[in-house]
Amino acid sequence: MNYVVSTQYDGNYGRPKAMVYPNDLTLEYEYNSNGYATKLKNAQSGYVYQHITAQDAWGNISSANVADDTAEGTYTYSRRTGQMLSSLVEVGGQTIHYLDYTDYDSYGNIKRISNSVSSINATENYSYDSLHRLTHSSISKGATSIGIDYGYDAVGNLLKKTDYSTNSNSAYKYVANSNKLNSVALKQGGTATFGYDNKGNLTHRNNTREVIYNVFNKPTNITRLGSEVDLTYGADIMRVKQQ
Repeated sequence: MNYVVSTQYDGNYGRPKAMVYPNDLTLEYEYNSNGYATKLKNAQSGYVYQHITAQDAWGNISSANVADDTAEGTYTYSRRTGQMLSSLVEVGGQTIHYLDYTDYDSYGNIKRISNSVSSINATENYSYDSLHRLTHSSISKGATSIGIDYGYDAVGNLLKKTDYSTNSNSAYKYVANSNKLNSVALKQGGTATFGYDNKGNLTHRNNTREVIYNVFNKPTNITRLGSEVDLTYGADIMRVKQQ
């Protein structure tokens, strides 16, 4: 069975006008006089998934109605950097989502995000090394905390990611004299292996071929866990169809 998603564009500016999905769902985009997208809606029913009602000087969305105007989102940003400071969603005056982006370092890396909804009340924390690479992330709720550690080699390749791999700086191994991942010692036990073609494209996982490429190194067929996707490209090597 083939599944095709197609995109339609307007004739004047080349902007996405609609996306048609395999179940005949068609999403339409509307734009304001400045060219910014303001609405995403169901072309058949008129249901509005998102209605952007205000943007700041950076172009960031500062308020938007979602779920056919049943929920209202309000978003704040730093006037100096444009970085998000808070994200609030309310339904009928009741808060269902409230994130505070409470702490950035001097380089703009986010260090803390607090979820202030009373039923959740959790905090995410992030740490970085001197090269701005993420070294630790955690989420805490009350006395419970779950963390992930990350390690890197001298050229920035991952050596560990402890939600996926063992907690060892040799968990990720690479092909000699390259940056191609060869294997990962898995957290739950066992090892995942990877294979490549002579151009360096990832083709195999655990000795099973999963990806086929064309002469331009674009994937034309992907098979994974019993599912298969075919991709077609135009003369400009841009993808025109996925099924």
